[in-house]
Amino acid sequence: GIGDVSVSRSFTGSSGGSVWQITFSSAVGDNGSDSGHITTTNLLSGMGASISVHTISQGNTIGGNFSLSFLGSKTRSIPHDVSAKEMKNILMDDITSLASAHVIRSDLTSNDNCNDGFCKNGPTKAGGYLWTLTLTTSIGNLSP
Repeated sequence: GIGDVSVSRSFTGSSGGSVWQITFSSAVGDNGSDSGHITTTNLLSGMGASISVHTISQGNTIGGNFSLSFLGSKTRSIPHDVSAKEMKNILMDDITSLASAHVIRSDLTSNDNCNDGFCKNGPTKAGGYLWTLTLTTSIGNLSP
């Protein structure tokens, strides 16, 4: 399927023309030429009536770095595709109040339920990951 779609319509001038904006909001990333293109069939009538398709924003893939803050400490810059083991090492090195860290990285691109790009639980074709962190401190239970 194509996932979640939102549609809006605005009117252009007094001639009765309309601009329709269609947003595919859950099929993330650049779905490439093999995912199919939008095709149109012009069934409009009237002088100069036409249909055109424009891409407003291209899909993308996740890249770059991020950092995490916890209990007043901030980690160094972390690559977006860091391994779970390296994430644990960074957390333990950079956040001094941690007694232990348990890190799970789930690669959502391997989830067969999301092959069409329609994932409620996160990005797939964009190259994202789902992180589960369990952090233990000597301070006790803390709110997220």
